[in-house]
Amino acid sequence: MESITLEKFIDERIQENKESFSQEEMEWIEKNKKCMKKIYLLGAINALDSYFKD
Repeated sequence: MESITLEKFIDERIQENKESFSQEEMEWIEKNKKCMKKIYLLGAINALDSYFKD
Protein backbone atom coordinates (compact mmCIF):
# COMPACT_ATOMS: atom_id res chain seq x y z
CA MET A 1 0.00 0.00 0.00
CA GLU A 2 1.38 3.38 -1.02
CA SER A 3 1.83 5.96 1.71
CA ILE A 4 0.43 9.38 0.86
CA THR A 5 1.35 12.62 2.56
CA LEU A 6 -1.11 15.40 3.19
CA GLU A 7 0.94 17.63 0.90
CA LYS A 8 0.75 15.11 -1.95
CA PHE A 9 -2.99 14.64 -1.37
CA ILE A 10 -3.65 18.39 -1.63
CA ASP A 11 -1.42 18.69 -4.72
CA GLU A 12 -3.44 15.91 -6.37
CA ARG A 13 -6.76 17.62 -5.53
CA ILE A 14 -5.51 20.88 -7.04
CA GLN A 15 -4.36 19.11 -10.22
CA GLU A 16 -7.63 17.18 -10.50
CA ASN A 17 -9.56 20.45 -10.38
CA LYS A 18 -7.22 22.66 -12.41
CA GLU A 19 -9.88 23.18 -15.11
CA SER A 20 -11.78 25.17 -12.48
CA PHE A 21 -8.97 27.75 -12.37
CA SER A 22 -7.72 30.27 -14.90
CA GLN A 23 -4.07 30.20 -15.98
CA GLU A 24 -3.44 33.25 -13.80
CA GLU A 25 -5.01 31.52 -10.79
CA MET A 26 -2.95 28.37 -11.35
CA GLU A 27 0.21 30.48 -11.46
CA TRP A 28 -0.80 32.13 -8.17
CA ILE A 29 -1.49 28.71 -6.63
CA GLU A 30 1.95 27.47 -7.71
CA LYS A 31 3.65 30.56 -6.29
CA ASN A 32 1.67 30.36 -3.04
CA LYS A 33 1.42 26.62 -2.37
CA LYS A 34 1.92 26.95 1.37
CA CYS A 35 -0.99 29.39 1.63
CA MET A 36 -3.18 27.28 -0.67
CA LYS A 37 -2.60 24.20 1.45
CA LYS A 38 -3.68 26.07 4.57
CA ILE A 39 -6.81 27.33 2.80
CA TYR A 40 -7.60 23.81 1.56
CA LEU A 41 -7.24 22.40 5.07
CA LEU A 42 -9.47 25.10 6.55
CA GLY A 43 -12.12 24.31 3.94
CA ALA A 44 -11.91 20.59 4.68
CA ILE A 45 -12.17 21.15 8.43
CA ASN A 46 -15.10 23.55 8.01
CA ALA A 47 -16.86 21.05 5.75
CA LEU A 48 -16.45 18.31 8.36
CA ASP A 49 -17.68 20.62 11.11
CA SER A 50 -20.75 21.49 9.05
CA TYR A 51 -21.46 17.90 8.11
CA PHE A 52 -21.22 16.55 11.65
CA LYS A 53 -22.85 19.55 13.34
CA ASP A 54 -25.89 18.61 15.41
